[in-house]
Amino acid sequence: MLPPEGMPPAADLPRVLFVDDEPQVLQGIALNLRRAFQVTQAPSGEAAIQILRRDFGFPIIVSDMRMPGMNGASFLAQARVLAPLSVRMLLTGHADLVSAVAAINEGQIFRFMTKPCPTETMIRILHEGLDQYRLVMAEKELLEKTVLGSVKALTDVLALTNPEAFGRAARVKRIATHLAEAAELAERWPLEVAAMAAQIGYVSVPPALVEKLNQGRPLTAPEKEIADRVPSLSRQIVGNIPRLEKVVEIMEQASSPSPSMSFSARLLWASWQYDVLEVAGFQHVEIVQRLSERKEELGPRLLELLAGLPPLRSAQREIQKMRLQDLRVGMILAADLHAVSGALLIPRGHELNPGSLARIWNFSKSTPIKEPVEILGEVRSTTPMTAVAS
Repeated sequence: MLPPEGMPPAADLPRVLFVDDEPQVLQGIALNLRRAFQVTQAPSGEAAIQILRRDFGFPIIVSDMRMPGMNGASFLAQARVLAPLSVRMLLTGHADLVSAVAAINEGQIFRFMTKPCPTETMIRILHEGLDQYRLVMAEKELLEKTVLGSVKALTDVLALTNPEAFGRAARVKRIATHLAEAAELAERWPLEVAAMAAQIGYVSVPPALVEKLNQGRPLTAPEKEIADRVPSLSRQIVGNIPRLEKVVEIMEQASSPSPSMSFSARLLWASWQYDVLEVAGFQHVEIVQRLSERKEELGPRLLELLAGLPPLRSAQREIQKMRLQDLRVGMILAADLHAVSGALLIPRGHELNPGSLARIWNFSKSTPIKEPVEILGEVRSTTPMTAVAS
């Protein structure tokens, strides 16, 4: 059926998810908004959560407050985790103070609308929500393309100048990401950036010293002085990049662990400790047992998450041996990649990306590289090294 004359196709309209346990309310909203929005209906918070698990691409989510089972505040709190970029609103006939406080604290809502809400008023408020959504998306694009791009450029330099430090950063980030996903952390990017950025200060440290640190070997007094300056140098470098205040705060708290540090800083510190023990040769169960001695810093929840980590050690997973030309983006090195001369090119645990594949390709043109290459076989794309290099 064609839309009425002058009305754009539904697919071109902005999408809104409405949640209400009264079918007639949902039907009336869909009817009144059909010219301005593409409305998806859900009869309960539970049903809406199932929708968001399949499709979180709704610029706006609107929920009734008083519903049987899960109320609007609880639903919007879960929606914030599943669709963090969506603008959340509350539609209720019971705009009392308790409901308002619950919704604001749990769901971080953008606007209240009270029943009955005139169509013109609702459309105006929804358009205000769209403006807010566009602002959030523009900020996200700026963050990803400029701010986070700056961090990536710095870590790329680290990969070239100090592969040992870059390898540790990649391993710590992988551990931290697993923990953050298991914890359903709403905002993960500051933690993931902090995991990589914390190693940037090692551009000033000789690779031999980084190798001693990673292997847990004793340091001389001058070496210890150099190593102790790395965290503050990393924070200083990252602190010069706008919009990374959260990242710097996580790095600072994690460098001096205490029971009062944020959960993200706790995750980062735990990831560092896990990697140190893993590199020292301890198995997963032994690592968790040792970390359980630091209950004060970690807390019971994080210890539980650490115990549930999937196998990360090479010895616990299938290892494949491959030729250089068969390497792909997304593969994880199970062993250090060396030139025939013995020089370390890329450390184990690194997930191959276009930059590292280009590095391997360029080196192979002038310096023989030891083959076969041991990998864990985790392939996230089919992009071969030759395609990246070209």
